Amino acid sequence: VTSARVLKCALESNLNIVGNDVGSQPAADARDCCAICRSTLGCGAYTWTNFNGGTCWLKSAKAAVEPYAGAVTGVVGYNPAQCGAAEVNVNYVGNDLRSLPGSTPSQCCALAQTTPGAGAYTWTNFNNGTCWIKSARTQVGNTNGAISAVVTPKCGGLQQNTNILKNDLTTVPAPVAEDCCGLCRGTCKAYTFLPSARGPGTCYLKTAGTPTSIQSGVASAALN
Repeated sequence: VTSARVLKCALESNLNIVGNDVGSQPAADARDCCAICRSTLGCGAYTWTNFNGGTCWLKSAKAAVEPYAGAVTGVVGYNPAQCGAAEVNVNYVGNDLRSLPGSTPSQCCALAQTTPGAGAYTWTNFNNGTCWIKSARTQVGNTNGAISAVVTPKCGGLQQNTNILKNDLTTVPAPVAEDCCGLCRGTCKAYTFLPSARGPGTCYLKTAGTPTSIQSGVASAALN
């Protein structure tokens, strides 16, 4: 997902992000912190100061801030279109990769996009806001106040009534065909989804998108 977009950073002068530290790196210019943050697991924001000739203080998110003369704070931008429609009062069960502080669901979207293997998130107000970063959306539950969304990877359009023959890696349960795309990212090249009337359907993860055959009721797609 990360390679499909260019993440920029919005800068604010004379401002420090309090807490949420995930590391520090030397940098002579505050603008250099943006690339450093993008390449650091779990980093969604930073504060630069002239400490030791210039230091990037890497943060998981921009939450509490305070005035700080000479400091420069940046937030890693993200593409909100890469996160699907928010599901209100819905929790994605399991598949947790990590949890990070986030005051809003939009911060979770950015954090998920900078977390390798992330395919979804759930936001709750735990500890004044927490992003529960998930590998995928496979099972959902009702949690009052929770907000969840998927991170949309780059998959080709669904081909209805098409089955990819052979090339099977594994099978994973999923509510709808579109969820197979996130499950496939990083592990496979294509998938076929078989729905079920009695519960979640099944994603058949594949090493290749060919050969195919016509099969009523199934849907297939390949990663771009």
